Amino acid sequence: MMFTQIRNSKKNILGRIKNIAAAALVAALAVTGRGGCANAASVYTPIADDMSIKAEVTVKSGPMPSSASFTIELKALDPAVDEELSSVRDARKAPLPVSEESTESLEDPSAVTITVRKSAVADFGSAVYDMPGDYYYSLREVKGKMRGVKYDDTVYTLLVRVINEPESEGGLAIAHTAWVGSADEALSDKPADIVFANSYKPETVDPSPVPGAEPPADPGADPGTGSAPSGEGQGVLGAMRELGRRVLGAVEELPEVLGERRRQTGDDSIIPEALAIIVISFGAILILLRRNRKKA
Repeated sequence: MMFTQIRNSKKNILGRIKNIAAAALVAALAVTGRGGCANAASVYTPIADDMSIKAEVTVKSGPMPSSASFTIELKALDPAVDEELSSVRDARKAPLPVSEESTESLEDPSAVTITVRKSAVADFGSAVYDMPGDYYYSLREVKGKMRGVKYDDTVYTLLVRVINEPESEGGLAIAHTAWVGSADEALSDKPADIVFANSYKPETVDPSPVPGAEPPADPGADPGTGSAPSGEGQGVLGAMRELGRRVLGAVEELPEVLGERRRQTGDDSIIPEALAIIVISFGAILILLRRNRKKA
């Protein structure tokens, strides 16, 4: 009877010790945040990025017209959609940043654009993150249609890494890394800034004739036909022009000749004859011109 009581007493003491040890272990796990029952380490306060996503636009040569504008596109990448992220570890769907300057892309709902004048900075603002992970963005310049401008075709990838930081407010911390190329390429080429450098060269007018364009008109062409006469017709026209010049010269000298005759003889009877000769000469010229046009 006595041995039975002692054995039961030992069992009770061992049971109490086990309960105390289990309670102590649970308490320790709860304090360190490593236990499955502790949710303090898995719940985060959304954190806004304190670094705006910016892209600088420059002009390497110019002078650029005052009306020149450039459009920068920022696209939020999603590993479920973008194949280049399918094999990237810890990649999450990136949220779009918020900015008063940006507008939603009409072609892609996951992208926003900013248009700037000449040299300027496109500020896309900040995004809000609520979980640790890697968030990827691509930035490129939309090719415009302005003549003489060579647009920068560089494509940048921006990584926003959100890490678990118990000492920070909300339990998260953010870091930026950018490079040229896609998300699955090595992070070796890391530019200090995201810059799109454009160049401008005014177009020059080519004096050479345009294929298919009409040749300039021949100054010696017939106004009626638009083409120059050839062969015998050219000889006739040349003779007619010479005769016309002589007749006009005679008309210009006529007053002087008539005045001299009047002073010498006092006879004005030559005036009607001179006028008749002039009229007949002009009439002959007109008749020959018409005949020549009909032959051409």
